[in-house]
Amino acid sequence: APAIFESFTDIFEEVEAINKIIYRAAAVTIAFWLLLLVCVFGNAPSYSLDYLHDNEREIAKIAFFMLLVANGLLAMSNLNGLRLYGQPSGLLVAAFTVQLISMTTNALLAFAPSVVMVDPFTKSRVFFLRWCEWIPLGGFMTFLCEMLDVKREKGALTMPIVNAVAQSVSCMGGLVLPLCSSFTTWCVVMAVAVVAYLLIFPQ
Repeated sequence: APAIFESFTDIFEEVEAINKIIYRAAAVTIAFWLLLLVCVFGNAPSYSLDYLHDNEREIAKIAFFMLLVANGLLAMSNLNGLRLYGQPSGLLVAAFTVQLISMTTNALLAFAPSVVMVDPFTKSRVFFLRWCEWIPLGGFMTFLCEMLDVKREKGALTMPIVNAVAQSVSCMGGLVLPLCSSFTTWCVVMAVAVVAYLLIFPQ
């Protein structure tokens, strides 16, 4: 019996430790996303603020309402069933963080003026709010995947954090490219984004 209780204690400590890591990562992700939104809207030139085209807005509306319904059904269900040892599941918190950011981004794109600029070299329309979504979520979801395999030892989270930051840096390139005034600068930013992205493959 003591061995059984000891194993349950170990499991509880493991779950508690993982949950705390995910809670902190989720908080950092949301704070980073809000900071990006403030920076984008606070510094965007007035000519870049515009409503999306009809078909673009329709896609954002569909995505928003699908996420709204899915999360509404989840909220109406018994959330206590998604708790482990009395704590909200870290996986539930992670999923809610991702869907909250995605749902809010789609709502802004569908119903409010958005920051849209044209890349001076590819001539493609760049939706800054979409990159504000992908930059933190790219890092967050990379971190979630990487951290699940680490051992409980000092410095074990170093590589998951490095890989998460690398993916966010890679996505940051999408936000910077439309602002490049010279083709040389554009190529340098693209190269940094690609190299940062490739860092995930050795893992």
